[in-house]
Amino acid sequence: WVRIYSGPINVRWFGAVHDDSTTDVSTEVQAAVNFAAAGTIYFPAGKYVCSVEISNTNILGDGYASRIISYNGSACFKLQVATYGWVFKKMSNLNIYGTYLTSVVGNGVELGEGGSNPEYAGTWVFENVTFEKCSKGIFKSKGNIGNTFLNCTWFLNDFGYYAQGYNLATMHAGADKFIGGEMHSNSLAAIFLKDHTDGFGQLILDGTIIEGNPGFGVYIQLSGAASIVYTSISFNNVWMESNATSGSVIIDSLSYSPFEFRFDNVRSVSLRDSKVSSLKSVGSSISLYSCRIDNGGGTVNFEVDSNSNLVAYETRNNYLGNDNVFTQSISFDATLNNTIPSKYWSPLRSNIILGASQVQLSDNYDVAYNFTGSPATVAGTLVSSGVLKGTCNELVLPSGYMVSNQAGFVAGTTKFYFYSIHAFLVSGDAVILFRNDNGHYLGQAILKAGQWSCTIGIKKFTAASGLSDPMRVWISSANGSTVQIADVQAVAFDNYVDAISFANSRSFAG
Repeated sequence: WVRIYSGPINVRWFGAVHDDSTTDVSTEVQAAVNFAAAGTIYFPAGKYVCSVEISNTNILGDGYASRIISYNGSACFKLQVATYGWVFKKMSNLNIYGTYLTSVVGNGVELGEGGSNPEYAGTWVFENVTFEKCSKGIFKSKGNIGNTFLNCTWFLNDFGYYAQGYNLATMHAGADKFIGGEMHSNSLAAIFLKDHTDGFGQLILDGTIIEGNPGFGVYIQLSGAASIVYTSISFNNVWMESNATSGSVIIDSLSYSPFEFRFDNVRSVSLRDSKVSSLKSVGSSISLYSCRIDNGGGTVNFEVDSNSNLVAYETRNNYLGNDNVFTQSISFDATLNNTIPSKYWSPLRSNIILGASQVQLSDNYDVAYNFTGSPATVAGTLVSSGVLKGTCNELVLPSGYMVSNQAGFVAGTTKFYFYSIHAFLVSGDAVILFRNDNGHYLGQAILKAGQWSCTIGIKKFTAASGLSDPMRVWISSANGSTVQIADVQAVAFDNYVDAISFANSRSFAG
């Protein structure tokens, strides 16, 4: 009788040296690949220097102990189009190491390099694969869609994952899925994707940790037909921490200031149950659902241009204030004593009050008010503008003026105070603060020239000292301004739930 072997093909059987980080064993590994065909090759624990082409063959190792080292700048594996179309191949339990002889850096795994119809070289499942010290851990050069990354790790690369569309075929670079896994210490970007090809969409991250990357966390750069995304770019429960710490990074010969998230011309992005502290949007449409908007207590950086649309739902945050950010609803607002609390852009709706409340201040400025202060009083003018009443108070402030309305209220330490300020910056550099003279701030208006904005927030004061002085609306200008103000309110609630409900109702207590 004859024993017939059925199982993974061990690359050592073909002479692959496994304990040497300098000897090229590409020929031996390629022989194992050719023999295995559509089966599986196996790398026992060890170090293997190689660069091989693979189409239908599955690849298996013993985990991080099975190190595949790129040979002399060539990618460890070049994945080409498979004979069987949409049949998934698998690479698992390997360490893809991109640096040869300490200084020659190559890519880890390339999809679409070589072979016929290279744009179809995709549909791989990567599980428990570590990409380390590569130029690009994963490089999708010609679209190469349909890949899944299960609990993979990328660290100490220039790019963890780099994908681009294909100029010579209609093959976009999306349709990849990241489940779990971790990306850290990637110098330029953990994930970078650029495309101009029709059909782009369905990039999914679910439960992935992206932390400690000096460059971008995620940068998606679209143009042309790719901008009209077919299915949304989706981030679910993605952990972001300590990314974008470099002053600048060079990508494709261009210099950028990094952000945790940057989206250029991406017309459908969804972030859900995730943490965001820095985001830049250029001509993109973004929705945030139940996201935490802070970096654990420090500076938050949102840059959203006028061609973008960012809407936040059930926000949990310390800060979200930007010219082009609209907060639809609040879940939790972590305010800090004696500091300016969170700010939200929103319209006001009807003139009603929800829940048990005590109106502290309510004015829609439908008559002309004078604002008093230093160095002199500024006379208000009633103009045909405003939101609720169609009229409002306009003030022209000379340089160096700081004035307030005479109405105010004394805050205490037992209530949750909701405030809203509706204002229009006609010109200049005006600043509107809701505060008293003893350094206690209820809030600050976010102003944008040429546009009505409504800023709302919630605060509970914890220190009684200095609260006896009334809270007033103050307007100041360093270089002269014209500002219109309407629909200012402050409402006290006994509990946080009622304050949040009122804030989300977009109501006016008047």
